[in-house]
Amino acid sequence: APRDAPRQVSGGGSGTAMLAELARIAGRSKYHHPLIFLSVDADTLGNAGLRWYLSSVETSRIAGAIILDAPAESDRNALYIWSSGQGRQSLAMRQLAERAISSAGFATDPLPSLRGQLIQQAVTETRGAQRAAIDRGVPAVTLSARPESPLPPDVAPVEVEQMKGAGSAALSLISLLDATERANAPDGAFAYAGRILRPAVVRLALLFLALPLFVMALDAVARIRRSRVRVSSGVRAVA
Repeated sequence: APRDAPRQVSGGGSGTAMLAELARIAGRSKYHHPLIFLSVDADTLGNAGLRWYLSSVETSRIAGAIILDAPAESDRNALYIWSSGQGRQSLAMRQLAERAISSAGFATDPLPSLRGQLIQQAVTETRGAQRAAIDRGVPAVTLSARPESPLPPDVAPVEVEQMKGAGSAALSLISLLDATERANAPDGAFAYAGRILRPAVVRLALLFLALPLFVMALDAVARIRRSRVRVSSGVRAVA
């Protein structure tokens, strides 16, 4: 959980509060794997705190990371999942998070359409600390009460019901993750119709979608050549 917020923003403390409560509950429970509860600083400086921690440990031993970014500062009874990084997505971890949020009785935002995911992969822009983990190959998601964006100056007050629901979802996600050795590593895959499509499959699909355009372009060029229309002057003018 990041414990700092942008300047002139008084908020973001619900993540730290929930982190402390989850650690207290976990201390009375039994898990197959060790849990690390990490409070990081310098989140507003390119997630420098989390990046420093990940650079000091063996990331291949981390089964997954759950980021709490102001998860209770809303009254919408909904949790948003941030799961994207630099050209990669943590889709397997996101599926676990969706199950955890649903079991807590909360709603979550749907994954963008395939077209939206393609645009995200082409123009990678994420404000979440999960990117620091995904960039290192660690499965990670951020649970937040808002869509993926920086904390606004007028942060909503912490709602008790939102805090309880978000805490239950985080605890359920911890249990789901503890039951597996490791979620699939983040990669350039896409989600469509409930299935995870590997990058090679998506590239083939894009090739087949583009094939008619190539055929039309070749046909147009052939027709122009047969009609003996000179296009070089027009191409130069366009250039």
